[in-house]
Parts: sequence; structure tokens; C-alpha cells
Amino acid sequence: MTVITDYIKTAPADHQPMLNQMYQLLKEQLPDAEERIPYGMPTFYQYELLVHFIDNKHHIGLYPAGYVIKEFALDLEGYQTTKGSIHFEYDHPLPEKLIKKIVTQRLNDAVERHTNPQPSKTRTKRQIYEMPKWVKQGLSVSNLTDAYQQRPAYQRNDYMMWITQAKREETRQKRYGQMIDELKHGDVYMKMAWHPRS
Repeated sequence: MTVITDYIKTAPADHQPMLNQMYQLLKEQLPDAEERIPYGMPTFYQYELLVHFIDNKHHIGLYPAGYVIKEFALDLEGYQTTKGSIHFEYDHPLPEKLIKKIVTQRLNDAVERHTNPQPSKTRTKRQIYEMPKWVKQGLSVSNLTDAYQQRPAYQRNDYMMWITQAKREETRQKRYGQMIDELKHGDVYMKMAWHPRS
């Protein structure tokens, strides 16, 4: 029993076989990594957060770092990807060889950084986005202020950045509406399954 197997047991029964398959694949490739659940996501840690995966409604999301996804762009043709994730649909078999290549590359990069550290650069502080008054009022009217405040700081900031950076009022309202729906649902963040830590 591990924190990750406990996570898998909470997933829908028909998702569990493929989630277990993904788990065993990652364990095999990362035998010395620690298993963690940061942000509710099963994670393998060795020198740094190497790779996450998560159960979604129709797919497993694999998060090996954005630069790795770019490096394997040709191999990943035919798979839906985002800037940081790869989607493996539940109604298709997992491409085990491809996943092993990606994870091995991710581990090799982490080992290289650990054994040959580069001179540290000044880290740019992430911009904090203020909540517009109309959003604050909307949360209050919807009785979702507490639900919003209970979200991790990175999610609150991401929501405000996403809403306020929209150029069109229609887009701002659409994004605001999605945030409200996700706060009501409680276990969704940016259309991804999210499991708040108890």
C-alpha cells in the first residue's frame, strides 16, 4: 500500500486497471524515486518532481514537464497534449515504450542537473494578480468566497491571471463562469480533475 495505490482506489473502477498500469510503468522506470501526492496528484520525486499523473474523466493526464513534451513532439503526434501534459485516453492502450522513453529522459535530465549544477540565476518572482471588484462581488453573491479562499494560492492566482488577461469582455465573462462552475463542483481546476488534500 502506498499513497499512490490509495489514490488509484478512489478512481472509478473501470479506470483503475490503466491507472495501475501507468503506476507500475513509472515504478519500473523510477525505482529509487519517492512517491508523493502534491496538489492531489500522484508524483514521483527524485532530486525534483519528475513526473505526475492524474485520473480524468476520459483520459490519464501525464505531466513530465513542458520541455520534455516539446522534445518528443514527433513521437506524440496523434496524442492530445497541452503545454505541460499528455492525454492517454482510457479507450486506447497505453504506449508503454513511448512512456518509458519520456520518463527515462526526464530522469536523466534530473540526474544531470543534480550532478552538474549550473550557477544559480536570480529567480523571477511570479506576478500576483489582484481580484477585480466585480469578481469579488460575484463570488459573494454566489456564496463561493470561502470555496475560492480554500483553493491553493497558485490556483487563485491562475484564475485571476486567466480572467483579467482576457482581451474581450465576453471572454472574461466566460472564464469567470468556468471558475464559478469549478468552485461549485469542488474537485475540478481548469477543466482537470483536482483532489484537494484533506
